[in-house]
Amino acid sequence: MSEPILAVKHCSIILLTYRPLAFAFSFKAKCPENTILSYDAAADSGCDVVETDLHISTDNIIVISHDSETERVFGKSYNVTQESYKDTLSKLRTLREPHLPMPTLNELLKWCREKSEKTGRNIQLMLDIKKDCDPKLLLKLLLQDLEEAGPNIEYWHNKLIFGMWDSRYYCKEMDPFRIINITFDIDVAEKVVAEIKEKGGRVSAVSIFYLILYNPSLSRKLFDFCVKNDIKIWFWTINLKKEVIDAVNFCALPSGESILAGLITDDPIEASAKRPENLGIMYNANLFVKRHLYVGFLYLLHNNYNVVPIFTLLKTLGLL
Repeated sequence: MSEPILAVKHCSIILLTYRPLAFAFSFKAKCPENTILSYDAAADSGCDVVETDLHISTDNIIVISHDSETERVFGKSYNVTQESYKDTLSKLRTLREPHLPMPTLNELLKWCREKSEKTGRNIQLMLDIKKDCDPKLLLKLLLQDLEEAGPNIEYWHNKLIFGMWDSRYYCKEMDPFRIINITFDIDVAEKVVAEIKEKGGRVSAVSIFYLILYNPSLSRKLFDFCVKNDIKIWFWTINLKKEVIDAVNFCALPSGESILAGLITDDPIEASAKRPENLGIMYNANLFVKRHLYVGFLYLLHNNYNVVPIFTLLKTLGLL
């Protein structure tokens, strides 16, 4: 079995092998996230896929930012969906040196094409479409950006992976591209996959919260669903070697094949260590708490409660 793809969350690089991990550590320390510099450094390290996050500004420009709020990265508090890119967002600079601007998708596409041509490699983009984007407007702006980046739409078919939280973002124009569903919940994944299939599309992979691995009934449901529907799995966020081993073992098929598409991590060094960590009682205690928080989150989600407080708690605990 080949080594799983490691995707570095927030640093926004996807490592296709374990080879460039030493660089990934220094990259995380030196490059402001979601900037053209970070993508360039990732590609130079040998990475062939970069992951990024999409929002739409008030002047209808698709911008690249993990958070909808700008304060954590840029030091000034704005909501990217409520500000003009040209008048406000373009003037922000990252807190971390070398104090870079917030890029647009148009700039990222042009970088991707130029980098691919320069290196002779097929550099790809995984686009996490945030739920604050209007679906019809997003498609319109996306097609405009692709046409401007050139040379034609067909060029981008094997270079873009669309990450969707729900089926609203699917349309027939996306059929030539790879589509994945990003989710916390296997029940939601089943619903989204079915809805997109009903519309004539196909989801190639599910990107799901890693704590499902430690819930026997839910993980079995995920496994059976993905095998039955020929769907791969991404897990996020995997930060320990033990978790890597658990994910790899979980996705292994009797044939020797795997339904694992990749692993998303904040810590590629730890996740790709040669040996698993010597974890003790504190790890087990923390895992116990996390597992129950996850189940509680799903309960609130299924019963249409406000999940923002527990979502915020999960982020505070470093689970997201």
